[in-house]
This record gives sequence, structure tokens and C-alpha cells, in this order.
Amino acid sequence: MSCPAAFVRDPACFEAALAAVPGATADGGVRVLSPLPAGGINTSYLVVTALGEFVLRLADTGRRATLLGVDRDRERTLHDLATGAGLAPPVLARAADGRWQVRRFVHGVHWGGDEFDSPRQIARLGAALRRLQAIPVPPLARFDPRTILDGWVEALSQRSPAEAGTLIGEVRVAQDALERIDAARRAPCIVHSDLHGANILDGEGLTFIDWEYAQVADPLCECGSLLAAHPQLERHSELLLDAAGLADRASRDELSAWAAVYRCLNSFWRRLASEP
Repeated sequence: MSCPAAFVRDPACFEAALAAVPGATADGGVRVLSPLPAGGINTSYLVVTALGEFVLRLADTGRRATLLGVDRDRERTLHDLATGAGLAPPVLARAADGRWQVRRFVHGVHWGGDEFDSPRQIARLGAALRRLQAIPVPPLARFDPRTILDGWVEALSQRSPAEAGTLIGEVRVAQDALERIDAARRAPCIVHSDLHGANILDGEGLTFIDWEYAQVADPLCECGSLLAAHPQLERHSELLLDAAGLADRASRDELSAWAAVYRCLNSFWRRLASEP
């Protein structure tokens, strides 16, 4: 199947990826090809063939992706480990440089606000996070939000020098929050680091998608990321900590501190991602 240049930004990359989709190389093999909703810097398509339903993802691997904190090698390693634990969809094929990948399409419902206000659903989410924490940690550098934020302040200040003072003030809030966190109380583990409703699929079980910001980090930062994205979790803080197996190793104040850090990270990311 040939893809016109108007359909995707990189037709050659698309063609290479499409050739890796099971059943897509035969004449008339592609029955459905349609864009999927995306909120990040990638472009994804649903591809349906006689052999099943698949997601084809085209990814940014340039300087912009690196600035935004993407490491395709780290993503590959952590995604595959999560797949082994039944928490991520298996990737069937990928480019060596991460420019594209093909995975199976997972049927399920994305979580909305109601799920994050439901004790039953929070308990299910916590159980999934425990499984993620139980995966042996690979030898990767630990998540360093201070360094990430310093780099983002510099990049944003260069683009808009007049905002430098405001940016520094926002980072100071995050840095103060980090001082309230005693991460040494908890063993580092794999964290998705971008968990919100759009990245949680509820089907036969809970499946997490879009692992490009996954890290090896304090397990509590995962809960902080969730709280930053879904503030209604604040009133369920104790339940969330207990469900994630962290109640005896973390405080509500530390959870709130991680949420403050992620609010800053998310705000800076959106500003950087909005630039061409």
C-alpha cells in the first residue's frame, strides 16, 4: 500500500513501518487505515489486516524529542519489561533508531475522571503498580527531575527571555517540593511516569500504553504523576498509597510534593512541545 505525502509527514518512514505490520504486505492486505488520537509528539495509526488489528506509531527521534526527555533505548527496555509483566502491549516490530514501531491493538476503555474517584478502581490501579514495582530493575540511570527542569528552564528562557524570572520561580517551587521527599525510604523501580486516563486501557485487565517517558525512579513519583493529572485523587491519597503498597514507606506530604514536581514538569513540557 502506498501512502500519499499529505497523509503523514514522513511517507518513507510510514512505508517501512507498514511493511512490518502482519498481513499488510499482501495485495489488498490493509482493510482499515486510520489515524488514532494523540496528545504527544508521535503520530499513530490503526491498521487492520486479515491477521488482526495493530497500532503503527511514527515517533520523533530528533533534538526536539531529546529535549522533551525522550530516550528511545530506555523506552524500549522498560516497555518490554512491562510487557513481560502483562502491563504493556507487546511490540511486534520496531526500527533500530525508534522512528517507528508496530504493536498489537488493545481493546479497552480509556479511564476518565470517574475511575480516579472510585475506590474500587483505585485499588485495581494500585495492584497494577505493585506488579510494576516487582519487576527487577535494569541498570539504567535514575530519574533526575532537577536536571530535567534546569535544562527546560534554559531552553524556555532562550526562547522567551522576558519569562526567565517566572520560570525560575516555578522551578523553585518544584525544587522545594523535592526537598520534602525522602526517596531513600523506597527502592527504585520502573515507573511509567506519564500515567493518566488516556494512557490507561481497561479491557481484560489494565494495560498501560505510551512508555516513552518511563524511568527507573522512586515508586512514589508514579502516584504523584497520577495526582498531578487527576486532582480528584487527592481525597483518596491514603487509599492510593495503600493500594500501591507504599503506605508504610511514604507520607501524604511526600505524595503531594511529587504531585507539585509533576505539575511543574507537565507545565514546562507543554510549553516546549507547543513549539515547532
